[in-house]
Parts: sequence; structure tokens; C-alpha cells
Amino acid sequence: MNELLDNLYDEIKTELKDFYIKNKGEDLDTIKEDFIDEKLNEIVDSNVPIYNYDIVKCALENIDLVLEVPEFMAFGGETTPLNGIAANLYNKLYNEGLEMVDDLIGELEDNQEEIY
Repeated sequence: MNELLDNLYDEIKTELKDFYIKNKGEDLDTIKEDFIDEKLNEIVDSNVPIYNYDIVKCALENIDLVLEVPEFMAFGGETTPLNGIAANLYNKLYNEGLEMVDDLIGELEDNQEEIY
């Protein structure tokens, strides 16, 4: 799970920096909102494992993925235990991603001159 979060962080950091550069001149709150609306879902979705082994491995590392009732089912919506775990994993990664974006926006705010 830590590796998954590290990969998510790295991808968000890279994409947010590129997004920031492309939207130079916008205030950081607008950049943050637009990034969340336009990019975060795609980044998180690409980081959710698709293989059963990887999904179960994440569940073993974080039992909440198994115990929580998901709001939706992943992978087409069929009600299966693995789809429920994958949906909970998506929600966990999305929420972690939101926190990462907040932290990274703060870093961008502190280092705006160095980015260009």
C-alpha cells in the first residue's frame, strides 16, 4: 500500500507541476480546484490495481478496505467482494490524493519562482 501511495504522490506532483506551468497567471486556489476537477480522478483511477492479487494484497495491508461498504462498485459495477474492495481502494486513494494536492499546492506557493 505504501508503494501505491508513493506512486500516487509522484504522479500527482508531476502532473500538478505541469498543470501549474500551463495555467501560469491563475491564482493557486483556481489551479487547485481545476486540477482536482480535471486531473485527480484520472490519476487515482490509473493507480487502482486491476489484478486480483494486487487488490487482495492491498486489502491485507488495510483491513478497512474489506470492512467498509462502498458507495459504488468498481469495474463495471458488478457486486463482488473484489469490486467492493477496489471501490474502497479508489475512495481511499482519492481522499489521500486530495490531501497530497493540498500539501503540494502549499509547496508551489512557497517555491513559485523556482518552478519556471
